[in-house]
Amino acid sequence: MSQIDLIHNSEWDTMIVLDACRHDFFKKCNTFKGKLMNVQSIAPHTYSWATNTFTGKYPWLYFSAHMWIGDKIRPKKPWNAVQHFKKVLPIWETEWNDDLGTVHPNAVGKYVRKYFEENPEEKCIIHYVQPHGPWIGKPGMKMHWTKELHDQYGVMADYMAQVKKPPHNFMKKIYKANLNLVLRSIKKYVKYFPGQVVITADHGEMLGEWDKTYRMGLYLHKENFPKWADTLIKQVPWFIMDR
Repeated sequence: MSQIDLIHNSEWDTMIVLDACRHDFFKKCNTFKGKLMNVQSIAPHTYSWATNTFTGKYPWLYFSAHMWIGDKIRPKKPWNAVQHFKKVLPIWETEWNDDLGTVHPNAVGKYVRKYFEENPEEKCIIHYVQPHGPWIGKPGMKMHWTKELHDQYGVMADYMAQVKKPPHNFMKKIYKANLNLVLRSIKKYVKYFPGQVVITADHGEMLGEWDKTYRMGLYLHKENFPKWADTLIKQVPWFIMDR
């Protein structure tokens, strides 16, 4: 099933985007009650997903902890969320934590809660960084990125495969821990989110799965992975939460 069709043609009030969340891991980790579907994302990374998913103008709010979604997009790109949404709230600008190298999911929840305490509720997208790295759960693998360093990690998948080379099983453990971290945070703050809530992802993630051609484990996500990897990179959850 196409994720784009569900985004544009189904009923929802709050769409939570978990960055780099695979369907299979979400299915294992999710404890919310509701209906889960396995859907097809259009792209293997955030910017391409946003560019091809949101081509029009939408009367929605977009809360984003991701640097590629904001009024001062980093790195600078032709597609900019402010041209497509009623209002973009770049959470990363004020809530980035240099020690963690990311935006903690609790900072996202607090930001959204405060906004709706002071403003009328509106249809919105809430874009978390997790389970995308850095992996700040337990066990974890922190990478001390500042906002200034962030732009230098555009090829993070290559960095992971060639420099870090984490063991396959360890990569899955820290990814799962990051996913559990963000799901626990959502459970804490979801009562402050408007109306019908759905949880989805922009894309999935490779976690060290072996590729015979490359003769190496494939990590994270990028455009030129082999076609067999699409089942892991582009299959994402569409979860309709019971409220």
